[in-house]
Amino acid sequence: MDWYYIVQGREAGPVSDARLSDLALAGALTPNTLVWRAGMQDWQPVRLAAPELVMPVSTGEATSTFGGALADPNSLRCAGCGNLVSSDDVIWMDNHPVCATCKPVFVQRLREGVPLTSATQVQFAGFWIRFAAKFIDGLILSPVSFGLFFVQGIVLGMNTDAEPNPFAFFGWQILLNLFVQLVTMAYITFFVGRYGATPGKMACHLRVVTGNLEEMTYLRAFGRFWGEFVTGMTFSIGYVIAAFDSEKRALHDYICNTRVIRV
Repeated sequence: MDWYYIVQGREAGPVSDARLSDLALAGALTPNTLVWRAGMQDWQPVRLAAPELVMPVSTGEATSTFGGALADPNSLRCAGCGNLVSSDDVIWMDNHPVCATCKPVFVQRLREGVPLTSATQVQFAGFWIRFAAKFIDGLILSPVSFGLFFVQGIVLGMNTDAEPNPFAFFGWQILLNLFVQLVTMAYITFFVGRYGATPGKMACHLRVVTGNLEEMTYLRAFGRFWGEFVTGMTFSIGYVIAAFDSEKRALHDYICNTRVIRV
């Protein structure tokens, strides 16, 4: 099957599997060179898209398939990060050499039953891009809140001659906030359950998936809404932990075993 690749910012190809290996051997490709072929959803680094074509075939060869001599003939290229590592410092998982840095992520994916090849091809969405998606969703939902509180002001303004009733005021506040929560719940449950992303996430090219990288269901989307409700009660700490987690998970991702990935 023919491959296309990016070189100096330009698309090149098509080339065959053999030609792609030759380019890697000659040093024309780097581990992070983007490649694509029919059937792939998006461009990916060659070390992830075609490791069998551009990785060393044995530990005894003194040349790297990415060009140049290896500092150590026993070096291997980690299937996770693409760095050269001594064969004594790697472990083998599903016939892939993995360095110590990448090992925790690989072990976790194994525990969750995710194929290693799927785990290495996923780019998790970071804190700021998720914040941007959340901000966009907030703008979309803001007319609902403003409209309801505008109606509340009209209703209360019609009773200016009557003695102020604090219980009626707080009752309105509770009902309006409850209605806003119900609209938000329906919004998130529908879009995440149906499309895997809210409009805000779609605009930022993000998608919500399960821990096994499977499609979301309405039930899990509904549960994730309430998980995020719990996150909101942590004074935003539950959101901030996504900036430090290896898979960019917020508290509600931990609760519902979900991930937010780039697409």
